[in-house]
Amino acid sequence: MWVYVAGHELTHALAGILCRSMPRSIKISSTGGKVVLPRTNFFITLAPYFIPLYTLLWCFGVWLLEGPMGLPLPSFWVAFGFGLTYMFHVTLTLYILRIQQPDFVAEGHFFSITLTVLANLVFLLLALGCLTHHSSVAVELTAWGVEVMNVFRWLLRLAT
Repeated sequence: MWVYVAGHELTHALAGILCRSMPRSIKISSTGGKVVLPRTNFFITLAPYFIPLYTLLWCFGVWLLEGPMGLPLPSFWVAFGFGLTYMFHVTLTLYILRIQQPDFVAEGHFFSITLTVLANLVFLLLALGCLTHHSSVAVELTAWGVEVMNVFRWLLRLAT
């Protein structure tokens, strides 16, 4: 649990830094943790539930080895590491949500669950497209944009 709590609290801290709210203190133990920030928002509060820190670190390591260092990695190990770290994120997020989470209480359960599920699906779809080298983030986002516009056009036709 210490590894999960560390990733969870560090994600709060990194989200705080991204939102220009520098962490004042971080406490990590196997029974829980806490990050003290001067101010917070929904992104900082819910970031650990939809930003899989260890998966992002794995992807960064793969990019570093394959890109700048020029070391091709066997696709099995790339996929294995991705799957292992992402399932760690999903499994422990689901496990920790069984108990009352102050983060979800603060932002409201409906909003928190909806954002967590959708953001995890978006991350997974973008990451899989990039990891398989069949696509890039830009290509995936463009394809999604086209499909979203198709849905809006369809809804407009229904309304008229």
